[in-house]
Amino acid sequence: MFVLLYHKLNNLASYYQVLGLPDSATVLEVKRAYRSLARKYHPDVNPDTDANEKFQRIEEAYRMIMSGKGRATRWNAYAEAKKRQEEKKRAAQQERIRRARAFAQKLKEQREQSYLETLRRGTTWLLTSIVILFTFYTFDKFYQLFKVNENPSYAWGVITNAKTRNATFEFYVNGVKMENTIYLRKSFTEVVTPNGMPLEEGHEFRVKYNADFPDYSTLDFTQYTPEVAQRYMEMVFAKMRQAPKFKDFSEEALVCFIVEIYREMGSVGLAKLYFFNEPLVENWRYNGLKFAMFKKSELYKRSKQSCLDKSVE
Repeated sequence: MFVLLYHKLNNLASYYQVLGLPDSATVLEVKRAYRSLARKYHPDVNPDTDANEKFQRIEEAYRMIMSGKGRATRWNAYAEAKKRQEEKKRAAQQERIRRARAFAQKLKEQREQSYLETLRRGTTWLLTSIVILFTFYTFDKFYQLFKVNENPSYAWGVITNAKTRNATFEFYVNGVKMENTIYLRKSFTEVVTPNGMPLEEGHEFRVKYNADFPDYSTLDFTQYTPEVAQRYMEMVFAKMRQAPKFKDFSEEALVCFIVEIYREMGSVGLAKLYFFNEPLVENWRYNGLKFAMFKKSELYKRSKQSCLDKSVE
């Protein structure tokens, strides 16, 4: 098919050459060239022996070029050539798009890999920092306890600042005032001691310190003065008295109940009563859930009934 088309295009081009025209010549240019050559080589005008042959060739070329078949062949060939050219352009464009997409995908993968690598390094650095800080904190804490227990001595210390987690306390060693801080957890707005109760300035606890190096010291929150115990029970009474869920207690019965719980459980029992409505997220040790469980205990029920009966008598 392509060979046949090639021959047709060559024949058509030769017809244009007979008229002395390029194959891109217009119809008007073809007619002008034909009239000019026909007058020149017409047998009636030109006596040359080969004039008749040339005239016939000019006639044939003009007829083929101007015929629909000739024009169709020419334009079909042109259309096919143009179609192939467009297909090549589309193929080239698709190849450029494919390469661009491949490059974009590669760039995206490189960026993702770089991001993951940065994230990995950042995570490693963060975890390493946490481990180092935790190790330092743990070591420092154990070292402090080691120094305190190396040559222990005891005194009574007073809380001087209870507004932040780093509570400050002071005590005296041979008439010399010593000061130290201890880190405590915080429940909503209150700093909570390990015995479960809130911390207030003026509370007194037993201090354990190194007799040779008094700067190494710590507080024992399970050892406190009777004044602190009395203050704890007053705090619990004030908070429970305002709550509607304890309205079945009279003041006398409530005082009796608090004293009974303290006698049986110490500060832990008071903490369960004091934080009866505390959210779990604020205080995981003593909260409303723990109080609800404590309320079902035999100790709670027995102490409550006993104090209610005493108040009636």
